[in-house]
Amino acid sequence: MIGFVHGILSEVEIPRVLIEVSGIGYEIEMPLSSISSLPPVGSEVKVYTRLIIREDAHLLYGFADKLTRQIFDLLIGVSGVGPKMALSILSGYNPDEFAKLISEKDITALTKIKGVGKKTAERLALELYDRISKLNLGIVPAGGKQAETNASYDENLQVSVQALLQFGYSQADAERMAKSAYAEGKRPEEIIRDALRSAAR
Repeated sequence: MIGFVHGILSEVEIPRVLIEVSGIGYEIEMPLSSISSLPPVGSEVKVYTRLIIREDAHLLYGFADKLTRQIFDLLIGVSGVGPKMALSILSGYNPDEFAKLISEKDITALTKIKGVGKKTAERLALELYDRISKLNLGIVPAGGKQAETNASYDENLQVSVQALLQFGYSQADAERMAKSAYAEGKRPEEIIRDALRSAAR
């Protein structure tokens, strides 16, 4: 089992990164929330990993910290939730925010995640309720609707801007592109995708 990879960040091609360790490049898939916390390409980096072995491939998934990896492990233990969906969930929510959704059994919010239908959302809330509570996470306080909207806006833009910086855009251009592509309800991966499409036109 590969617990972490410590080396030089060689490439970032969302959702994958390439980390060079002693002349070997490890291709690792990561959620956007973890990619946004990485240092610039060429820097030394350490990411915690989980190796998933399939008949046709050995896939390595990476996370900024052990807690995010722990949430990933809980997610893929739920029936109907695979690594791709788990990464999608962790791209939009940090551990505290996801714990808040589960503690409130917020099915509506969970179904807004790409690929998560109502039945899957219900399974997440049911199967993870007790497990999440045992992690003693700092649950994000509930606020008014406007406060929640502003928080989501700020976080999604921040994640998107950081990801665009990894593509080589300047801070000003990354902020402009992210704001231009933003719309209420859009997850970071959708903002980044639309921003890059607009830049390519």
